[in-house]
Amino acid sequence: MAGFFPDEVLAEVRGRNDIVDVVSGYVTLRRRGSKYWGLCPFHNEKTPSFSVSADKQFYYCFGCHAGGSVFHFVMNIEHLTFVESVEFLARRAGITVARTQEDGAYLERRKKAERLYEINRLTARYYHALLMGKQGEPAREYLEKRGIGKKTVQRFGLGYAPDRWDALEEALVKEGCNKQELAEAGLIARSGERTYDYFRGRVMFPIVDATGNVVGFGGRVIGDGRPKYLNSPETAVFNKRRNLYGVAALKRVKALECGVVVEGYMDVIALHAAGIEGVVASLGTAFTREQARLLKRYAKSAAIAYDGDAAGQNAAERALDVFAMESFPVRVVRMPQGADPDDLVRAQGREAFLDALANAQEPVDFRLDLIKAGKDLGMQKERVTYAIEGAKVIAQLENPAEQAACIARLQKETGFDRDTLRRQVQTGGAVEYTEESRKNRLGNYRNNKTSEAAEQEILRCMVQSDECVRLAKQMLCPDDFSDERNVEIARLLWYAPEGGQMDVAALLDAMADQELAAYAAQVFGRVAGDADTGSLTTSARECAVRIRAQSIEKKVKELQHQFAGPGTGREEKKEILMKIQKLNLEFQNLHKLNL
Repeated sequence: MAGFFPDEVLAEVRGRNDIVDVVSGYVTLRRRGSKYWGLCPFHNEKTPSFSVSADKQFYYCFGCHAGGSVFHFVMNIEHLTFVESVEFLARRAGITVARTQEDGAYLERRKKAERLYEINRLTARYYHALLMGKQGEPAREYLEKRGIGKKTVQRFGLGYAPDRWDALEEALVKEGCNKQELAEAGLIARSGERTYDYFRGRVMFPIVDATGNVVGFGGRVIGDGRPKYLNSPETAVFNKRRNLYGVAALKRVKALECGVVVEGYMDVIALHAAGIEGVVASLGTAFTREQARLLKRYAKSAAIAYDGDAAGQNAAERALDVFAMESFPVRVVRMPQGADPDDLVRAQGREAFLDALANAQEPVDFRLDLIKAGKDLGMQKERVTYAIEGAKVIAQLENPAEQAACIARLQKETGFDRDTLRRQVQTGGAVEYTEESRKNRLGNYRNNKTSEAAEQEILRCMVQSDECVRLAKQMLCPDDFSDERNVEIARLLWYAPEGGQMDVAALLDAMADQELAAYAAQVFGRVAGDADTGSLTTSARECAVRIRAQSIEKKVKELQHQFAGPGTGREEKKEILMKIQKLNLEFQNLHKLNL
């Protein structure tokens, strides 16, 4: 994401926002040695494990392993994207920043977005004022019947759209808005030459994004009209797939363990009113990957609490696939048949929902229950169907222990013996799935435990000493590293400008993946503040020898395998033997480099 801004812009914003000053606005820091220490704002702790390096301008928590530059800190603490964090810190320093792609078209889009935000704010205030006034009596009565009091109404900025064709248009034109702007905001619609208010006769729910802007609205009809719920159309600032109702409130929850995903506005509001935080809802669409990624900024895991009817449970199953694609831990809250979270809280109270949340099911158990529902397991045919369909679900599990536990469940419920069920799981796709998973894991995380410490140590040496950078470049190349994360960090170090102190903060900002940046901060967080150049060089040389030796061994094995291959010709075998001999000679001479 750093590519959105020129390097000199990022450097200026970093330079004008000392990380110690920025972090001190959120965390009480005390200097100890060469670093500042405090209680981590990203997880609960009693003993400070959160460190800030003033000289290298990055932070790292030894408890939860969060880390990065000043931009990454703001991303995590304010729940922003990288681009938003740069703009946030630029405003803090009084700097006007320009993106790399910034041109007239971008400026025009930004100007239009700001105008739409302002129009939406005016609209939200107008609807809220009507709700609290005489005209809003029908809407207030509806909310009171649903158990929504004045405090909750104010907290969510709820409003009322009167059952008139032009009430909003008339009010906002008086505020200086024109019809074209109102149409672009999705607040009025056209029918031939006439315009009319998009929302009429509805309780209104302002939709606020993660940065606090009102981006759209949802409206619930009062009475039996159709559609029951109506959302704003897509606009320049509102995309249903990328927003969640209630996401703005997540900022107030420190170290959110579990975000709760529900289906509707009233579910979010009812649970918040009951004192249950971290609740969000999708916006009239099936749950999307964009929404999962948004929730992942705030919560470590998720719980799906959809309606207890068949439609809600099927929607929950589809949402499980979305969370799986994002590698986001998730469970499913089983609601009473036909009930939703709002119904449960109003009928049985807060504790009833908390109990259901505490007993939420793992995805595999939920899927097996859905398959079993409606089947008569007293009939052989239905037992066979359940076993076959259940085996397909179990086949998708990577953990052998989880597979074994679920096979034991199928055995108990169907009466088939364990070996038969195990074979069914294998034929149901387990082999194909686990092989694909294995390839993905090896591709994403080629971690070799015997060289892990050496790889991390030489990276630490390189950011402390220019001499270590030159030594590493002489003895290694980035692909000699076995851990894919270390390969990526090494590539950045290999091509960083030589001379002077390494700019660790700039290095972290060059990493597009925030998880990679956090890992790099973990590696660099163990840098010794008082290490001398001589000891660093010695350590770097020892590590380089170990890494290169292991890389040579791996390459020799690959060449030997290629040599023995059935399709290898005589001339090709000669070339392979020469390569192996050359590598073996280098391996034998490696020890001399440590003298």
